[in-house]
Amino acid sequence: MITDADLRAQIKLPPDQDDELVALRAEVVALWERETGLLWDRRAAHVQYFRVPNETHRRLPLELRPVEAVATVEERADGDAAWTALAAGEWWLEDGWVEKLVGPFQRGVRVTYSGGYVARIPTPPPTPAQTVTPGDVRRALLLQAAFVRVRTAQEKIAVKSQAFEAGSTTFEAADLHPYFERLARARARKF
Repeated sequence: MITDADLRAQIKLPPDQDDELVALRAEVVALWERETGLLWDRRAAHVQYFRVPNETHRRLPLELRPVEAVATVEERADGDAAWTALAAGEWWLEDGWVEKLVGPFQRGVRVTYSGGYVARIPTPPPTPAQTVTPGDVRRALLLQAAFVRVRTAQEKIAVKSQAFEAGSTTFEAADLHPYFERLARARARKF
């Protein structure tokens, strides 16, 4: 979703601190995914399991968006050990949802697919099926990375509130940059 070069430029991290860079990138992307309730960072051969709530269910939401390609859609009835693959003409992918065209899904469904966003200039470059991270999301991730690095420095750790004899003072929460928080709320899971 963001490149190491973008992150290094944003937080002014020297080249000898690559471990911190990798950890910070992973932390910020995981935080974004937690706050939005969706998977965003590109994954290949991602497997998602569903427990279908009733016998009329025909549509299932995929958690990784945007979807590049679906490799398999499989289902199994309660008590069955083996998965049965559905033929490509038995299901349809639309706007991140898998829909069974004829009849409902069995109780268990397993979908294997690839998707998510890639960084602006990854190596290798994105394929036509891949989607580059939107600019506002990229900006939010970079701002959050800088925010985390500054706010968690030993001398800058913030607390939510502090009680004094004459009263109490509330400080800004140390977790989220305001832009990151607003955008994550706007981009959060809607289903």
